[in-house]
Amino acid sequence: MRYPSGRRDRRERRERGQVAIEYLGFLPVLLIVALAGIQLGAVAYAAEQAGTAARAGARAASLRQDAQQACAAA
Repeated sequence: MRYPSGRRDRRERRERGQVAIEYLGFLPVLLIVALAGIQLGAVAYAAEQAGTAARAGARAASLRQDAQQACAAA
C-alpha cells in the first residue's frame, strides 16, 4: 500500500521513537545480565583462590612446614 509522502514520514518518525523506548526498556535487562556474568566470574575466581590456598595448606602440613614458610614458598 502506498502512502502519501507526508503520512509516511510521520509514521517513520513515530517508529523511531518507539525503537528508542524499546531500547530503554531492554537496557536494564542487558545491564543485569552483564553484571551477573561479572559477579559469577568473581565468585569462580574466589573459589579457585580458596582451593589453591587449601592445597598449599595441605602441602605445608604434609611436609611439616611452618605456615609462614609455606606462604613464603608460595
